[in-house]
Amino acid sequence: MEQNVQLKNSLGSKAIEKIARILKPLVKEFKEKSFKKDALEGIEKLELKQRVHHIIKF
Repeated sequence: MEQNVQLKNSLGSKAIEKIARILKPLVKEFKEKSFKKDALEGIEKLELKQRVHHIIKF
């Protein structure tokens, strides 16, 4: 159970920042600010699998 909590927490704000930094130079029309705002909205209350699905929507 503790491992799931650690994995879940690894998909938080730092991961979203890193994803945004990676995508910005690769995707011409990538809207970094919008992505970060949308991806972070409500993420704290989600479990690991839900976080993954939430992030990939954007």
